[in-house]
Amino acid sequence: MRDGVSVRGRVGALAEFRTSRWVVPCGALIAFAPIVLVCALQAPMYPMSPDEQMQALYASGRYLASGPNWLMPYSLAPISVPLSLLYRLLPQLPWYPLMLLILIGASWSISLIQVMRSRMNDPLCLSLVTIFLACDVISTMYLTFTIVSFLTVSAGLMLLVGRSAFARDPRVHASDVVGLVLIVLGYALRPESGQVAFVLFSPFALWVLAANRNVASISRMLAAVLGVALCVGVGQAAYRSTPGWETYPDYLAAGRRSLDYPDLPVEEVRAIAPELSEEDVALLHEWMFIDEDVFGIDFFSRYGEAREHISLDNARDALGAKTTYALIGLTAAMAACAWALTGDIGRRDGVCLLAFGVVLMLLVSCALLILRARVRVHVVMPLAFCAMMSLVMCAHAPVASSIGVHARVSERGGSRGSRGMALPIAALLFSVVACGGFWAVVVRPLRAQAAAPTVAAVADYVEDNPDQLVAFARTQTLLYPSYDAFSFERWSYPENVLQVGGWMSHTAPWRDFLERHDLSLGSTFADLADRDDVVTVVADGKVDVIRAYLEGQTGRGVEVEVLEDLGPGLIDTSSRIVACRFESV
Repeated sequence: MRDGVSVRGRVGALAEFRTSRWVVPCGALIAFAPIVLVCALQAPMYPMSPDEQMQALYASGRYLASGPNWLMPYSLAPISVPLSLLYRLLPQLPWYPLMLLILIGASWSISLIQVMRSRMNDPLCLSLVTIFLACDVISTMYLTFTIVSFLTVSAGLMLLVGRSAFARDPRVHASDVVGLVLIVLGYALRPESGQVAFVLFSPFALWVLAANRNVASISRMLAAVLGVALCVGVGQAAYRSTPGWETYPDYLAAGRRSLDYPDLPVEEVRAIAPELSEEDVALLHEWMFIDEDVFGIDFFSRYGEAREHISLDNARDALGAKTTYALIGLTAAMAACAWALTGDIGRRDGVCLLAFGVVLMLLVSCALLILRARVRVHVVMPLAFCAMMSLVMCAHAPVASSIGVHARVSERGGSRGSRGMALPIAALLFSVVACGGFWAVVVRPLRAQAAAPTVAAVADYVEDNPDQLVAFARTQTLLYPSYDAFSFERWSYPENVLQVGGWMSHTAPWRDFLERHDLSLGSTFADLADRDDVVTVVADGKVDVIRAYLEGQTGRGVEVEVLEDLGPGLIDTSSRIVACRFESV
């Protein structure tokens, strides 16, 4: 009997706490504590190499030893300019990873606060708090700006949605301003992620128009849209007005429309761009398209417009990936969460439609990912996170206009007795298993790469040959596994290293580097074959691809001299990484 009273008393105390002013500081403390703990035990690694490293290198001005830089390749000016300024003011601090971690903490703080302030019963509230903490840990261990962008925009929308969808408050609150700032920052961090977050919260906009139409609510929605539009406008203006970056937005957009999908057969590519040879297409598919004369904006524009972006062939490719089935499972879990949530707060028609509208938007997003063959871990996880954050806001719908936010909790007495604790305990066990499994399957292999002998051999080769220009032909990821997010900030970019691959060839640091080393933008690869001081680090299976391309471009024979075998590849251990020299004959 005493135990029953004890449980009931504890849950009743939780119901009282959820209406108190301590929710906000406690939510922030609970969200930031796991981040600090994870960083203290084992600093997070960047999983999306080399994109994450490129972001940090550009922000700090270290990329290609270019010096201070105000722009970043994947983030817009509202993020890149303040971040670059911080690096100029206090270069000794690791601003890029700190920014990501602070935004993660702020996002999960808001999420936890919204869970605790919602109308869901206490056991369900405890369960979601536990699951959100697991998500907090995972997003810290798997530190990538893509996930942080999803979280930041979603957290900002959470702050605006509650007051817009379920209230008629004409006043401007501090939370409105914070929400708008988070939306702009998150969208600027990675616009593509921000767009998807808006899609998952779009049912609330329809709810406002259908059930809570008033000037204040509509104004908040418009403010969010205008904030994003201003963010995009400022970002585009910054690119197009900065010397060396003017063509970058067009190049990136055309390139993504061309290559962010499964490779087309050589015949189909040449049907779109007949000026390309088979050797050119082979190099394109290896992402070594640095020669502007061959792979310029005009080519990518034609290629991107002509190829299919959504197709059943892409879906068949996606179904071969394990992450596709994880995505399907998470979508089913979100549907179950919506059912449980609406059952808890009362399955009135409006709230049911709202919750399952979120699930419908998740289904649409998942279908598009599969049809585009873009199912990746760093996209699948934040989709589920954002869907949960959106569903939580459904639990803020009042029973009636005259009943307070926690009326339902009060009606239930805040407790279901000892039976009510089964769900939080199950959620706790699930969260522990999920975090442990994610670390073992995803994070630990990343850390294991740091001990690979090839990584040390590559670093030694670059350091021992300062008089050579070392070109990394899609092997630049070998430069980074030794560093976690914080130690990478202390890494000095070698002045004799050129990274081949990606979209960096239309940025100012790239062009400045080519000018310093007397290389041409139009035929950089061909120049490499005419230089005795250039060495290429490449997988042995790609040597013939480069040689054939160079022969086609120069019209001369090209010989390959292998200077050093640096060891096995990190992913494909059957391949060998070699330092070689291409020489025209």
